[in-house]
Amino acid sequence: MDRIGAGVVVCFLMALPVIAVAQSPDACTLLSVAEIKAALGRSDLGAPHPGRATSGGSSECRFPGAGLGDVRIILGPADTKARADFELKPEIYAMENKRFDRVANIADGAYYFDDTLEVRVGDRIVSLFLIRTSRTEPAAVVRTALTSLAKRAADRLR
Repeated sequence: MDRIGAGVVVCFLMALPVIAVAQSPDACTLLSVAEIKAALGRSDLGAPHPGRATSGGSSECRFPGAGLGDVRIILGPADTKARADFELKPEIYAMENKRFDRVANIADGAYYFDDTLEVRVGDRIVSLFLIRTSRTEPAAVVRTALTSLAKRAADRLR
């Protein structure tokens, strides 16, 4: 192989990780600040701050809430075991003494507990939650907002 051909191959191989990353959804780009503000009726939500990527491939994002409570999104990696893992959620919640509800009409299944909505979309699990403070919106407002946001996120992941 000549030098030019070898250079093209090397450049292509170096670009592969970038190509793979670009195709993988990111928790900070799943929903916009404007969408989250509108759902919660807030005007003070800050720009997204990516969390550390985990060794398992999850993506995390925090939208700071200026005293009203941060909104967080965790996007699990594509995993063929997502369905089985998600079906175990009720058992896990029961062992942790969490009160939870199944939420209908969101993707392939959803559970709500403690200002958290966990959703399965195909082979991914997405968690949306709010870190509550004394100034956070009422629980019913948070649940409605997270439900609306989860539907948007699920549509984008399909």
